[in-house]
Amino acid sequence: MNRLILAAKVRSLQKARAENGQQLQKRLKDARQRGVTGNDLQEIYADYGPEDVLYEDEIHELWTRYLREKAEGLLLPLPPMDDDNFWEESRVTSRKLLNRKGIDEVRRSIRRELHERRSGWLTWVAALTGLVGAISGLVAIISSSF
Repeated sequence: MNRLILAAKVRSLQKARAENGQQLQKRLKDARQRGVTGNDLQEIYADYGPEDVLYEDEIHELWTRYLREKAEGLLLPLPPMDDDNFWEESRVTSRKLLNRKGIDEVRRSIRRELHERRSGWLTWVAALTGLVGAISGLVAIISSSF
């Protein structure tokens, strides 16, 4: 999965989750205007909760899959699966998903690896640019003397 597909899917889920939250707020407002309290309000919240958990879980699943693929492509280790500081169990599928701290850690290691790889290439590009500049200057000097 590439970054654009991830962003589109996450954005879609976040939009659906926000719409679900707006529907909850509307239902609560209508219920309060009718004078509903107590257990009836809790039932409205209970109707909203499972959908919100599904959206959140799916977003974490997408991020985990994306970051695992990216880290594996760069041959980077992931945090140990038994480390609860970085992993949590999905409330829907019982799979292990990266939590916020785990997502941050894996993203940081990916950025560090990509930076190190890029800095090697940038050294060569800078050297070649200097060489091309020196050759251009030499050619200009030689051609102006003729």
